[in-house]
Amino acid sequence: MRGVAQGRDGFILVELIVVIVILGILLAIAIPALTGYIRKAEDQKYNGSGSKLQDGGSHGDR
Repeated sequence: MRGVAQGRDGFILVELIVVIVILGILLAIAIPALTGYIRKAEDQKYNGSGSKLQDGGSHGDR
């Protein structure tokens, strides 16, 4: 049996569960935000390339 004076080595199960729950909450918040940013960037990329197609792609031609 361990006494109070002995040091702890490792984490207890409750500490590990708390860390996993906190990480899960952070991921639940972050993933929808990141997918929204990715979707917005893809929309801007496609909208930006459309203007090059409409003017015939004359950029850089002499």
